[in-house]
This record gives sequence, C-alpha cells and structure tokens, in this order.
Amino acid sequence: MPGNSNSSDRDTRLAKQQEMIEKVVNWLKEEGVSPQDLTHRRKDARYFGRVVTKQGRKTEDGRIEGEEGFHIIFSNTKLDSLTIQELIAMKMEDQQSYASIARTQDGILKQNKFYLDLQLALHQKSVFFSFEGALGN
Repeated sequence: MPGNSNSSDRDTRLAKQQEMIEKVVNWLKEEGVSPQDLTHRRKDARYFGRVVTKQGRKTEDGRIEGEEGFHIIFSNTKLDSLTIQELIAMKMEDQQSYASIARTQDGILKQNKFYLDLQLALHQKSVFFSFEGALGN
C-alpha cells in the first residue's frame, strides 16, 4: 500500500520535528531564557515560541518600549526547518516622524524611498525579512 509509506514517512518526520522542538526549548532553558509557548496564536506552526532577551519598560499609554527578543517557529508544513525571527520595533517618535512624512509634499515618495532603502540594506546583508504593520502596507 503506497499510501501507508507516505503516512509513515510523515509520522517519522513529525516525530523528529517534535524531538527537535524539545531539544531547542531545553537548550534555551539551559541558557537561562524561557520561551513562552504561543503556538495557539499561529495556525501554521507546530510550535511558536516567544523569547524575551531584554525586558522593556511600560510607557504612560500602556505600550512596552525597549523590549528585545525573538520568535522560534517550527512550521506545520516545512517539517525539516526552523525559523527564528528577531523583532525590531521603531520607537514611537520614529513611527510618528515616518507617518508625518506623508503629510509633506512628495511625502509618499519619501516614505517609499525609505522603505526601499531599508529593503536594499537588508538584502545586502543577506537578511531574510518581512515587514508588518505600517511599513508593510
């Protein structure tokens, strides 16, 4: 039965992935950081963990600034890979400055140039990236 070998292969790969998830989580704990399991937030992930490496501070309006960390993602579909995402957030002042550019003459062009320059710089450093939020629109 050919279908059984495909199922068996996938089961083996799932078991290996689970073993790798456990190794990574245990290694992080040994290094003194505890990943927060947020798998329930990602339907595309078999495991989605959040690691905070530097605690931020709460601002007057309730936001947290200055927090640093990364996400660890083991995909449901790419059973032989692991994704680590570093999160970089612009300070509120920088976000407001970027947004205010749009209100100037040629503002949208200036925003697009900033965005493209940033993309180019990341490509030149061989960084795989995606933008979410205001820049990604």
